[in-house]
Amino acid sequence: MPSIRRALRASVLTLLREWVKPLILVPPLLLCGLLMAGMPVMSAVAMLLLVFLAVFSSTVFSVVVFIWVSDRYLFDKQGLIIL
Repeated sequence: MPSIRRALRASVLTLLREWVKPLILVPPLLLCGLLMAGMPVMSAVAMLLLVFLAVFSSTVFSVVVFIWVSDRYLFDKQGLIIL
């Protein structure tokens, strides 16, 4: 399981490093757009947090599914690649 842990850590850290750049600009713009559309402040903040949580969780879920599928179908019991 250390390889799964390393793969998850690498994918999440890469994702977080890439998110730092747009996170400086996107949330204020998104929040401003939601507020100008007439959404209450707390609802706009909750919507912003839910969007980021959904993106993060879908990324982690896709990595877990890929690791599970590759472990199950691409490698044999000794860890050698089948293809």
